[in-house]
Amino acid sequence: KENIEFVLKHCRRHSDQSADALLRTVGLSAQADQSARLLSGGEQQRLVLARAMASSPEVLFLDEPSASLDPKSTQLIESSLLEIARSGIKVFLVTHDLPQAKRLSSHVLFLAGGLLVESCAAAEFFESSENPVVHDFLNQHLLSRQ
Repeated sequence: KENIEFVLKHCRRHSDQSADALLRTVGLSAQADQSARLLSGGEQQRLVLARAMASSPEVLFLDEPSASLDPKSTQLIESSLLEIARSGIKVFLVTHDLPQAKRLSSHVLFLAGGLLVESCAAAEFFESSENPVVHDFLNQHLLSRQ
């Protein structure tokens, strides 16, 4: 809790949320008085999200926020991200986890070789993209998992 209160106290942008409300958003109310360094990896990731929310951002840029986490922690991170997006904050998520991208995305920006290859609604990207690079990528990815 102190971790978030520090941001709330020192942030240039005023937040109308309390540390307790932010911890609730990411499912950490029960750990409010626990030291951050004693939290599990998944709990620390959710604390990072709550701390980022304390600054009242308009946009969050996240790079593999659930990498190396167990399935339950990943599910909790994803639930938190959906809640954050529902609050009106734009979330840009970099992920190599295609099932996760399907679960969380409303829009996909697909990069290949450092170039933007496709920008479209997630449903179009995963179900009907006519871009040959996207088509090859999705087919190769699906084949490699069989």
